[in-house]
Amino acid sequence: MIRSLIFASVLLTVACGSGTSSAALTQADNGRTIELRIGDELVVSLEGNPTTGFDWELVAPVTPELAQIERTFTPQSTLIGAGGTVRYRFRAAAPGTAALRLAYRRSFESVPPLRSFGVDLTVRP
Repeated sequence: MIRSLIFASVLLTVACGSGTSSAALTQADNGRTIELRIGDELVVSLEGNPTTGFDWELVAPVTPELAQIERTFTPQSTLIGAGGTVRYRFRAAAPGTAALRLAYRRSFESVPPLRSFGVDLTVRP
């Protein structure tokens, strides 16, 4: 019994010990201020359809506070031309403040974006 309690305690410590967490944002979070700690992940999921020429792009380069891990597109169906979800994953890498801005536009057009997304970030040690 004591060994089981010790083992469970060790597992709980290992599982919770990293202290990192994840924040998942969507278009509904546009304009929010987000607080992260170094090592936390930020996932931004936005509806889009790159087959139309419109795509979500970073408006400004990612700052040292936020490191981009990946960008993926998951279609809603297997049909050609189907829309879906564009997902950006970032990791809080350094303390400070940053502005994350994305625009849904055709990169070859010189017109305002169809949609935009932005959050202000504070990364704590």
